[in-house]
Amino acid sequence: MPDKLDKARILLVDDVPANIKVAGNILRHEDYKVVFATSGREALERLGESRFDLVLLDIMMPEVDGFEVCRQLKLDETTRDIPVIFLTAKLDTESILKAYNIGGQDFVTKPFNESELLARIRAHLDLKRSHERLRTLNCELELEVGTRKKVEKKLRQAQAKVRKTNSELEKRVKQRTSELEKEIEDRKKAQEAQRQSYEKLNSIMDDIILTMARLVEIRDPYTAGHQQRVADLAVAIATKMNLSKDEIDGIRAAGIVHDIGKMYVPGELLTRPGKLEEFEFKVLQAHAAKGSYILRSIDFPWPVADMVGQHHERLDGSGYPEGLAGDEILQGARILAVADVVEAISSHRPYRAALGIDVALAEIRKNAGKHFEVAVVSVCCELFENNEFSFDRMS
Repeated sequence: MPDKLDKARILLVDDVPANIKVAGNILRHEDYKVVFATSGREALERLGESRFDLVLLDIMMPEVDGFEVCRQLKLDETTRDIPVIFLTAKLDTESILKAYNIGGQDFVTKPFNESELLARIRAHLDLKRSHERLRTLNCELELEVGTRKKVEKKLRQAQAKVRKTNSELEKRVKQRTSELEKEIEDRKKAQEAQRQSYEKLNSIMDDIILTMARLVEIRDPYTAGHQQRVADLAVAIATKMNLSKDEIDGIRAAGIVHDIGKMYVPGELLTRPGKLEEFEFKVLQAHAAKGSYILRSIDFPWPVADMVGQHHERLDGSGYPEGLAGDEILQGARILAVADVVEAISSHRPYRAALGIDVALAEIRKNAGKHFEVAVVSVCCELFENNEFSFDRMS
């Protein structure tokens, strides 16, 4: 279980004293520092007076309701990054879409389920901490890059001076050459330190990506390992298509977190064994856009947010969320789309048993050129038919 932020401050807003008492006892038992507000107006005053790491916000309140509190919170630059979890007795499509449109992150239904409430709070606090940690690392890296540029500038200046003084006495030339050799050695040391810093940053970024992927699996245990298997197959396809190492690294990262947006989908929709209603399926579809939103705040060296947001787009424009078509869809997203469908069909789901790899390959062949890129489908089928790839070997 991820560690929660030390002494995280939570603002609990509800106009019903019984709800405040129940939720407050749960949070204090976990050592969270809790501040209460019994109205939307009081909540806005609290937000202006102090810093909070997360807000638990009731929707239905007199005068200023939860939606208006969230809207004002997200408009303020000092509070816009605070995660908001809405508290509601009943979920409906209109409320869900309205909440997401004004910047809300999640929902918890009343009466509270203690385990679900704490799990959602921990997930959003951990994600907030990951974003803050990555921003700090980016600042440190920028500082180190600036130092390297200063060293390189100094070296160029020294080299220009050597060229200008070639006509001087041999003793002076030898002396300057000695100085130059020392500067070159310093540059090598600086470059080695820079290389180690890049390797450290890449390692930390990999850890953060895997942590984000595990957060989704906590919400959706039936698809545990799905993101990693999709990433493995997508990398195998991209490798066989001779994409560059940089492109493959970006596809791997996007594959591992391509369903991160499911954090915003109510847990009961993710694990329901039966078929979803139309409005419920629309809520589920929002995970692609939400995943792109989460990842866009992270400065990846690849277009990870765009690939995640496009992995349900289709060549003929019939996909979602934007209805992109053809070359409007990134190459990495077209590869992820095929890998995602093959893994999903061949694996077990709450609403059906696993259909097997043969059915999965038949499905992508049937839609090659319509939903999926022909070249990607062809390479994917070759990998399985030539026994070059297997989900069993990757697990």
